[in-house]
Amino acid sequence: MAITTAWLEDHLDFAMEHYSQTVTIGGEEYACAAGEQARSGALDDSGYLDKNGVEVMVKTSLFTSVPEPGDTLVFNSITYRIVTVTRSPDGIHTVFICVEENN
Repeated sequence: MAITTAWLEDHLDFAMEHYSQTVTIGGEEYACAAGEQARSGALDDSGYLDKNGVEVMVKTSLFTSVPEPGDTLVFNSITYRIVTVTRSPDGIHTVFICVEENN
């Protein structure tokens, strides 16, 4: 069986629906696939990196207006600022690279 874009889309949608990760953007809740990224940024006084990050993928068609860098989202009860917005090559999914808002 060849893996096609349609096959990948169906399986990613299944994962988003059944593994119940959600993100809140602009007061609206969206199903998503997300993963925390390694800490990044400048070293603080104690020598630790100072920013937590998360990468969140949401189906593009769910948005009436796609959030932009500088907007915020809430994932796992933590508020993040969107740094980068990209789309999958087929445009079906939007990926947000974010850093924790408190930092």
